Amino acid sequence: PAGTWNRAGVILFGGFGKLIERVSAAGGAPSPVLPKEDNDQNPNQLAPQFLPDGKHFLYGAFGGKTGIFVGSLDGKQSHLLMQQTDSPAFYAPSTSGGPGFLLFLRQDTLMAQPFDPDKAAFQGDAVPVASPLANGPTFQPSANGALLLRRSQASPPQLIWLDRDGKRLGTVGEPGNLRYPRLSPDQKTVAVARGESGKRDIWLYDQERGAETRFTFDGDDAYPVWSPDGQRIAYGSFRTSENLVVIRPANGMGKETVLFRSQPPVFPVDWSRDGRWLTLLQPFSGPAISLLPASGDGKPTPVIPHAFDERDGCLSPDGRWMLYTSGPSGRREVFVQSLPESAGGPAGGGKWQISTAGGQQPAWRPDGKEIFYLAGDGTMMAVPVESGPATLKAGAPKALFPTHLNSNSILVRNYDVSIDGKRFLLAEPVEGAAPEPLTVILNWQSLLKSK
Repeated sequence: PAGTWNRAGVILFGGFGKLIERVSAAGGAPSPVLPKEDNDQNPNQLAPQFLPDGKHFLYGAFGGKTGIFVGSLDGKQSHLLMQQTDSPAFYAPSTSGGPGFLLFLRQDTLMAQPFDPDKAAFQGDAVPVASPLANGPTFQPSANGALLLRRSQASPPQLIWLDRDGKRLGTVGEPGNLRYPRLSPDQKTVAVARGESGKRDIWLYDQERGAETRFTFDGDDAYPVWSPDGQRIAYGSFRTSENLVVIRPANGMGKETVLFRSQPPVFPVDWSRDGRWLTLLQPFSGPAISLLPASGDGKPTPVIPHAFDERDGCLSPDGRWMLYTSGPSGRREVFVQSLPESAGGPAGGGKWQISTAGGQQPAWRPDGKEIFYLAGDGTMMAVPVESGPATLKAGAPKALFPTHLNSNSILVRNYDVSIDGKRFLLAEPVEGAAPEPLTVILNWQSLLKSK
């Protein structure tokens, strides 16, 4: 987790699914630093940074109110500086006297806004500093006027097919900022989120024709999920400070249907085989994982509560079990839990741990005979599974092949699996591509005078 350290020896740290805690540099037990009102409203507090007085600090929060806040070591309630930025914010002192600047991302553009740390208030409008930048936080100012940046990837990843030994079998589409590939039920089309100029849209790749088509146009769209008959696609869409769960016909014809609206982030992650349910992930507020009627008639049914930063949410092919990840021991593991009886789960219920040494981004094999997940180092793992109407038995995990997928910072599975479990589709770096560059700008504040 990210942290900050003041001159009095107080260390603050936080992260996704965590509250900001304080601990002495001399040691001791950590304790929450913000008042109960802040912790109840925003259970995800990250990237704290002390302001110059060593008493107040900036932090980002996701929950009832999402944005950048100013907190205090004296336990007073925080106040909101700005809503819905695309990164944490960092303070940089002025190199020429007067107020400093708050730096943050707005889509893929780094912005600087004059900020008085003593009043904890803005002193002017935000202006652009650099663009484009990769998804953040990908910048860090120094106290002497230098600025470190990581721009967009030098060589975007490519969707590739791998076999169970990690051998490359072929590619899909062109390289790009690609995430969350999902195969259609007939395995002929790939839906994937592609980012361009700080905005994401969903694209469809026809593997037989080698053609690609843009599918969404209306917002910042990602997390595609196919209906079991392949006729519709559900996805998450961010529009004007509101997060939507939307369904559209897969052929692009006809109107969209908005199934769910939320101010905190929410997105679909799976669709039950009988077509009845969409699985919703709400990573920052409410129940972590819910079942939403795909008909649009009815409210979500909570399945997995927020406890230890629960993520993912994948329904078993037989519709009885939910596959997800959680970190009750401090290390993320893969679990299976029965669905409520009202949603098709077995009587009595049950819960099992699937991974044995850490795991993330789990997926069921479409025939239900295996569970796949990523180990902490990105290795693809496979676990044989036997299940019945009221029982589930998992075998020993087996390593298949290494990947370059980031298994720690993503909320939803970033790969897909063929029906027979013999091929894997994921975004990997283009062979021979250069590493991402880092850029240092000296005296960056002088650039603002000409803007």
